[in-house]
Amino acid sequence: MRRSEKEKRKERWNKNSSTTSDTDFISHSEDICGRWDKHSDWKEIAFFPHVLRGQLEKFSDKVDEILYEWREGGWIVDQNNGFTKKVKINGKYQRMIAISREAAEMYV
Repeated sequence: MRRSEKEKRKERWNKNSSTTSDTDFISHSEDICGRWDKHSDWKEIAFFPHVLRGQLEKFSDKVDEILYEWREGGWIVDQNNGFTKKVKINGKYQRMIAISREAAEMYV
């Protein structure tokens, strides 16, 4: 039986993440790129701003416009301070861009 594109994307995503007891740290090479809570009721996937911006720049030179649209559409979970919110990684709070579960599930 053939796997769907959604299953293939999910498999690739899981392959590139490292796991702790309650959180998956999304990695690219040796660097941590973000955080994805492991429990089934996760609310968001968070990325370091430079990582997400770097990925978006590969496809468009209008990164700020894209992020504004995502925020206006409710895809970005922020703390009314732009695009970021404080997320705990390895015991320290970091400013990250958090994508809502609803938005993430459209593509994963």
